[in-house]
Amino acid sequence: MHDSIFELHQYKFFFKKFRDFEYIHLQDRLQRELGCIIDLFSKYEKIKPDLSKLYLMQAPNYNIFTTLKIGHYEARVHTPFLAHLFRPNETHLQGRLFFNNFLNEVFDSKFKLNNISAINIAEEYSFEFFDNKKNKDYKGQIDILVRFKYNNEYFAVIIENKIYHQDTEDQLYKYYRFVQEIFKISEDKIFMLYLKPNRGAPEVKSLEDNIYLNLKREGLFKEISYKMEVQSFLSKSLPAITSNPVKNIIHQYLKTIQNL
Repeated sequence: MHDSIFELHQYKFFFKKFRDFEYIHLQDRLQRELGCIIDLFSKYEKIKPDLSKLYLMQAPNYNIFTTLKIGHYEARVHTPFLAHLFRPNETHLQGRLFFNNFLNEVFDSKFKLNNISAINIAEEYSFEFFDNKKNKDYKGQIDILVRFKYNNEYFAVIIENKIYHQDTEDQLYKYYRFVQEIFKISEDKIFMLYLKPNRGAPEVKSLEDNIYLNLKREGLFKEISYKMEVQSFLSKSLPAITSNPVKNIIHQYLKTIQNL
């Protein structure tokens, strides 16, 4: 009995010493960490004026698209801006940087870029034609029509830009048939890109299921999005942009499309 009481006292003594040691160790650790925090704040105070100057110089929250409240305009902003970037001889002076990176992003490096020539980029391309298959007159506007020669054969990329608008009757069908009939480009060399803020399929009234599924199966129809493919190809382009004004605008545009 006495032995048990003695052992109990020993255990109590041990745990008390352990708690005392743990408390002293914790206090020491807190003192050291507090010293690091004080040192960090001290260093921050020294560089704070420089950080403030840098913040004022960069104005990181400034965005021309947001300021002008134009970030949601499909036909007035996004379509012409993308077409502008795709054109090699535009005022951005980046040559084929954007065009090449976009093709690689969307078509997974299907094309050998050095074999591409005669690039033609049209926005809001207006047309009228008679479709023999449906015995019907059609007219419309293709948001962005890309044409180029690859290994001396003509290819076309139809980009339908859908941010807030809905599909209309036979919309994608007539675009596809127009390029076939008027430009005489073969079916296996016509690509259709359906561009939305987030990926989504077209409505049946725009392109019949049998045509849509066949084009998908052949890799000729792709759903792409601003928040994936456009975000990706522009981000990949940034390090190679040689103009600071162009780089700044691309940074602002990337922030803008995140809010679509």
